[in-house]
Amino acid sequence: MLHLGDPQGGCGQGRLEVGQRVDGRVADQHGHADVGHARADVQTGPGQQRGREAEPDRGVVVAAGEHDDGTGVDEAGDRLGEQGHRVGSRHRPVVDVSADEHRIDPFGPDELDEVLEERGLGIEHRHPVEGPTEVPVGGVDQAHTGRLGRSTDTSREACRRACAVARRTRTAYAPGMGKDVAAVTYTREQRRQYRAKVESSLDVFERMLASSHFEFGEPTTGMEIELNLVGTDYRPRMDNAAVLSRIEDPEYQTELGRYNIEFNVSPRRLDGDSALELESDLRASLNAAEGRCREVDTHIVMIGILPTVMPEHFSGEWMSANVRYQALNDAVLAARGEDIYLDIEGPTAERVSRFADSLAPESACTSMQLHLQVDPAAFADHWNAAQLLAGPQLALGANSPFFFGQRLWDETRIELFAQAADTRSVELKNQGVRPRVFFGERWITSIFDLFEENVRYFPALLPELSDEDPSAVLDAGGVPKLTELRLHNGTVYRWNRPIYDIVGGRPHLRVENRVLPAGPTIVDMMANTAFYYGTLRALAGDERPLWTRMSFLAAHENFLAGARQGLDARLYWPGRGEVPASELVLRDLLPLAHQGLADWGVSDAARERYLGVIEQRALHGVTGASWQVDAVGKMEQGGLDRPEALRRMLAEYAVRMHANVPVHTWDLP
Repeated sequence: MLHLGDPQGGCGQGRLEVGQRVDGRVADQHGHADVGHARADVQTGPGQQRGREAEPDRGVVVAAGEHDDGTGVDEAGDRLGEQGHRVGSRHRPVVDVSADEHRIDPFGPDELDEVLEERGLGIEHRHPVEGPTEVPVGGVDQAHTGRLGRSTDTSREACRRACAVARRTRTAYAPGMGKDVAAVTYTREQRRQYRAKVESSLDVFERMLASSHFEFGEPTTGMEIELNLVGTDYRPRMDNAAVLSRIEDPEYQTELGRYNIEFNVSPRRLDGDSALELESDLRASLNAAEGRCREVDTHIVMIGILPTVMPEHFSGEWMSANVRYQALNDAVLAARGEDIYLDIEGPTAERVSRFADSLAPESACTSMQLHLQVDPAAFADHWNAAQLLAGPQLALGANSPFFFGQRLWDETRIELFAQAADTRSVELKNQGVRPRVFFGERWITSIFDLFEENVRYFPALLPELSDEDPSAVLDAGGVPKLTELRLHNGTVYRWNRPIYDIVGGRPHLRVENRVLPAGPTIVDMMANTAFYYGTLRALAGDERPLWTRMSFLAAHENFLAGARQGLDARLYWPGRGEVPASELVLRDLLPLAHQGLADWGVSDAARERYLGVIEQRALHGVTGASWQVDAVGKMEQGGLDRPEALRRMLAEYAVRMHANVPVHTWDLP
């Protein structure tokens, strides 16, 4: 069985206060004062700078020169300052944050819940607040032109015409497929009608936001963990169908690769000892699943990228037996028009540079996803805060340093997913077409901003039409499913994704955080979870939000730095300048996490257990990624070649994972 250890072992001894020194390495001041007088420009040149603190006047903050022709202005008349603020924030002032002296490197622009009742790409709910099942990729069927104007054919009549098309073409879709989808092609008329349906759904969503249709009581959280399957040799085991038939638990589901499964955790509240109870429940469930796996000579491993996966594992039957996955694979390659190119280089010049003729590399990316139901009025604050936290999250949680035998980024999963799911050709990248794996490009003032960007910038990949007329449903006092809008949202891969969902006949909104990898242990994942929820609560409730003093570009640079370097990264923070990630966590973020968890009503025992793990991890500078790299290095010094070192390292990793002791306490084999 998977023995996951004493829930009270291996934790830190207390917490640090703001300003306290850490091993004598923390300076009292960095000499960077807040910039409260940044100029407000409509547009500047491309020479952007990192840092960029500003105090905007009730506007959206974007980095200087960061917006292109498609951001902030609309050819149809969304000129800056010409329109009043609307519910959806379609017309709002934009405050440009001036550059300061800090150097940056310029960067390029970088739900499938129940989609159809009778046919289509839907997936039934497995539990009340399950995140929408992903479409693994996004498609591009036309070049981005920078136009922000929307089609004028968005009336109710257009919606009715789209519904009529759906009814007429019913025989083109396989009925009652759930997660399955027929391998169909789509006509130009279907795509046009789908666009009109998505746009009409967006209008209905805006009306719902204006009239407070959403459920919000006690905040609840949800979790999804993607798992790898290995054989007794710790190489990928392509038998998830056999494993799932043994486990026989609806909380475990198939994933893209035959060596992956997903564990969906039922939602619950945050307060009291809920986190401690969740840790116990996770251990019990995974123990049972591991026991069933062993009956077919398979084991479960929680890790960001399985280090023993090699190109040869994707030459055979690697994809799960589901028509939907094959249809998506074909759609992506057709949209791209050529094979997928992977090019990732690590800090020691090791590199993966090769073409892939399928979505197989994407299946190597296994993550932990965190959901938080929020009040619609507070959604923007929570999403902005989550974007701020993405860099520190990756620095603390990195656990994916190897892919195809090469030592790459500390969290290689981030760049691998971005490249493997990229439907753009080289020429479209050069034009600045936005990628489907999208960090974003500005702070928001409403959840509507994100859905509107999805509709404006991203063409449909699989334009499935439902019979619902969402406007008519809303007018009749019902709750529209917004099927097409949710499906479309599921094909845009934001690291913090907005979710519209319906539970018990009542709609609600969630932030789905997709930043973290799986592993290394349950207690480490619980620590990462507590750090995220606590810090998010504190940042979102700040009277002077940090994102009003920091450019969006700086948050994106932090995100990439944390993925590349883990705890060795230097991250920018308002009032502090660029500081080591560990220092930022210990001096600034941990006190906020304690405050936020206390505000949630989390018990002292849970706070001290999980944030103690974060404190000690930052003090020791040990993450899952750094342990893997050090262990492989030691084995290679002992005479093993890279493939054998990776295999033996993973076996040792699994032993320590089963013990459920925090990664910062692991010894090297």
